[in-house]
Amino acid sequence: MSPQRWAAENVRYAQAYFPELIHANDFSWFLVPEFPLTSRWNSCSTPLLIVQKGKYADFYSIPPNHFYCSPALRFENGSKPGHIFFDNDFNDRRKDGWARISYHINDSSYKPSIDVVSGTNLLTILNSLAKFFRTVTSKTVLGQFLGV
Repeated sequence: MSPQRWAAENVRYAQAYFPELIHANDFSWFLVPEFPLTSRWNSCSTPLLIVQKGKYADFYSIPPNHFYCSPALRFENGSKPGHIFFDNDFNDRRKDGWARISYHINDSSYKPSIDVVSGTNLLTILNSLAKFFRTVTSKTVLGQFLGV
């Protein structure tokens, strides 16, 4: 299976659960316009952008490491979450209207497979980001969010 076909299969699999998922033609980014959030947030959803530096071939071998959400996202009490960067230099897309999520997929747990369903895939990544949004606190702890 070609890397492009693998990426396309990944998108189709994830769209079964996130039908609004869109992507770049070269699979360099994926966007869920209304990623669902729990009641601990000031919104029931946020746009979620996943950027893969490089092209689809890299998605097969290198985990995505650039995640973004709405800069208006806050906890229900109005406080800013840790691990989401709004206005500092770490946020390389702040001028485009995004907040950067400090979330890193551990290379050793990223195991894509030719069979999209059995290995790490886009849906696995989206589910791990859902867990991030359920567990992130207002404190930033170095190395806290690693893994898939």
